Amino acid sequence: MRITKWWPFRSGLPTHATEKPIDVARKNLQALAVLSVAGIDHGWSYTNSVTRAQASPGTAAEPAIEYYFRGTGNTTQWVKRVLTWAGGVITKAAFYYSADNEATYVPLTDDESNNYVLTLTYSGTDIASTSWGNTP
Repeated sequence: MRITKWWPFRSGLPTHATEKPIDVARKNLQALAVLSVAGIDHGWSYTNSVTRAQASPGTAAEPAIEYYFRGTGNTTQWVKRVLTWAGGVITKAAFYYSADNEATYVPLTDDESNNYVLTLTYSGTDIASTSWGNTP
C-alpha cells in the first residue's frame, strides 16, 4: 500500500453521500498505519515520567516511563511503557494497561504466552533482533 497523500483519521464513515464507505475505511486504515509507525495513535495523548515529576523519572531524552492516555475521569484509559535504556537506546520495554484512570495496571499481554516485554538487541546503531518475554 503506497501512501501518496496524508489523510487524517476521520471517525465518521462516510461524512456525505458522495463518499464510498470502503474508500473512507481504506484511507482511515492508511492514516492509522502511518500514525502507528510514528508512534502516535489517533485520540491518544502522551506524557512521561519526567513531565509528571515522578521518582527516578530518567531524563527528557531518556524517560523511565512513557504514558499514552485517552478519555476523562475514572474511565480514562492508560498505556504505560516502562523503558530500560543503555547507551542512548531502548533495550527493553514493558507494556501495561489501565482502564480505570491508573487505579490498577495489568500487563498488556498476548493471548498465548502472556508476553508483554519487548527486548531489543543492536548491531551498531541498528536493531539486530527483537524478542518478547514476560520478565521486566
